[in-house]
Amino acid sequence: MIWVNAALNLTVGKAAAQVGHASMLYAAAHGLSAVPQFAVRDADGDRWARLCAAVGRGEAVAVRDAGFTEVAPGTITCIATSA
Repeated sequence: MIWVNAALNLTVGKAAAQVGHASMLYAAAHGLSAVPQFAVRDADGDRWARLCAAVGRGEAVAVRDAGFTEVAPGTITCIATSA
């Protein structure tokens, strides 16, 4: 699953790019030779907080934006999880 930070109100193009980054980072972090299929969902509030905690525990993969366009540098835009 790839979760998009709903609080950011990303444009469709930005969100799509971040989802692509999340899929590739997840594959790399798990040593996969192919990117698995993902479902994409918005996450806000408590769910986003739980996902960020999972990143901190090493259970999920975060995309941290470089900050050149829509969000500040280091902003987590997406989180990829195994479920």
